[in-house]
Amino acid sequence: MSSMGGPHVGFAWQTVVYRDFDVELDEPGRRSGAALEALKADLGIPDDAEGYGLVGEWAEELSRPLTAGLPALLARLSHPDTTVRRILAVVFAYAYAPAEEVAPALLAHSESDPDAPVRLGLLFALGLHCDHPEVRGHLRRRLQGAPADALGAALGLLLPPVAETDAEVIDEALEALTLCGGEAGEALAELAWCDRLLRATADPADQLWPHIRARLGHDSRPPRSARC
Repeated sequence: MSSMGGPHVGFAWQTVVYRDFDVELDEPGRRSGAALEALKADLGIPDDAEGYGLVGEWAEELSRPLTAGLPALLARLSHPDTTVRRILAVVFAYAYAPAEEVAPALLAHSESDPDAPVRLGLLFALGLHCDHPEVRGHLRRRLQGAPADALGAALGLLLPPVAETDAEVIDEALEALTLCGGEAGEALAELAWCDRLLRATADPADQLWPHIRARLGHDSRPPRSARC
């Protein structure tokens, strides 16, 4: 982890590289790059601002918003532009900060934001803090929500920094993946991860399975075909 944006925000560059985007990636798509530029402009971050530049351009760009500091980032959770809120959820997925400072806002907005992709992204980002009972309980409850919410919660539970070991939680999350075609796939396709994980397919369960199996560390049952 690299310290960015003051003592309370760190950049999870290992997660960017090893879990999600690989090394030396410039951007997963022009839409994602433009959205990140819009967020930086709104935060007043210049193009030559400090970033974590050792593992590729995209990782460096994702790290730059953290230099604005946690209060400025949390304030943008209520930004009127959906594009900004969507890429902000991606940024938060790599922003290490004390759970007591960041989790309450992510919890609230992951439930109240009217945009399904934003909620999905924030639930995924909460995976950084799922070792906290309140966050873990929230993610488990959201598995029973709308398809996009269920997918975000499942990803948050199955792809955290430390792999989930509770068989009951793993089964609940994998079951949620089996219901997450269609609407949930469309929501994920609006976020930067879709280029890496979905390859524009409408069946996220099958495409995500290799990533999830690698994180679990064992050959658990694969998800059934998506049913919606």
